[in-house]
Amino acid sequence: MITFIALKIVKSKPFEVSSLCVIAFNSVMLARDDPTTSTDNNATIDLSLLIIYTIEMCFKIVALGFIFN
Repeated sequence: MITFIALKIVKSKPFEVSSLCVIAFNSVMLARDDPTTSTDNNATIDLSLLIIYTIEMCFKIVALGFIFN
């Protein structure tokens, strides 16, 4: 049951589009980062993206059969 629900979420179009938007946003944030300065102005955004990627990974692991298969 958990696998079925996770698979429906992972295979949905909004999930795929939102994943691609997060990847694009992360790419933009990495492109505008200045490695020559020691200040980290993007700590909150980095943490938010880490949480989003972790949730996406958990859904895909459950849905595609790594666990609960």
